[in-house]
Amino acid sequence: MEEVYRSGDTIYINKPKANKLAYTEYNEELFKLLKSYTWSINGDYLRSGKLNKYLHRYVMEFYYGEDAIKEADEKGFVVDHIDNNGFNCRVSNLWFIPNDLNKAKGLTFDKRRKEMVDDLTLTFYKDFKTGQFQITITFNKEFVYVHQDKYIQIDRAYYLYENDFELVLNDASKILQQVQKNGEFDETKLSHKKMIYVPSTYIELDETEKEASVIERNGRHYLIVNEEVQLGETPPNIELYNVKSDE
Repeated sequence: MEEVYRSGDTIYINKPKANKLAYTEYNEELFKLLKSYTWSINGDYLRSGKLNKYLHRYVMEFYYGEDAIKEADEKGFVVDHIDNNGFNCRVSNLWFIPNDLNKAKGLTFDKRRKEMVDDLTLTFYKDFKTGQFQITITFNKEFVYVHQDKYIQIDRAYYLYENDFELVLNDASKILQQVQKNGEFDETKLSHKKMIYVPSTYIELDETEKEASVIERNGRHYLIVNEEVQLGETPPNIELYNVKSDE
């Protein structure tokens, strides 16, 4: 039985028989609309027969308007799922791109990103309010960031971009390619306008903690990252979207 429900800031459409769960950002009006239709699995996507529309296109139409969808169709553009997950219909995970670029992305960037999860998890997001993009990286192995001749081991990094999908895709591809080839990447060759990083946290473990995946220190919990425990996709840093280009 289909179930459309809200949990926190997310709308979920549950298809239990197929073991599929689609989702998008919560918006009160959108939530009411989604609940008023029946959604069926069609390949790797959800689709409403009554609307004759796919969920991801319906979400984009809701946020950007019918004219944006029509213009995209006229130009031969498609709605791309940035993380290549057809059931992730967050507006932050969707954007209009040429059909040829969509196909090339699937054969190159998406494939390489999947192959490299043991080293890092990289994705990028589109912010509806500001129009900016953000690349986020979570490192699953030791990674040293060089900044002003200082060497800093980091866990996560965030890169902010203007509204240019191809530029962001090129930089994201460049990062993956360089890390795969050299174990590092040259940030000076990227085209971001701002970045922030999160330094690694080092904690000396006692004998009872060495086999644990999570430990506690002073009321805070820490995940122990190793060959058996890896981090997934990192959501964007919302505050980074608000910075000015000259900061």
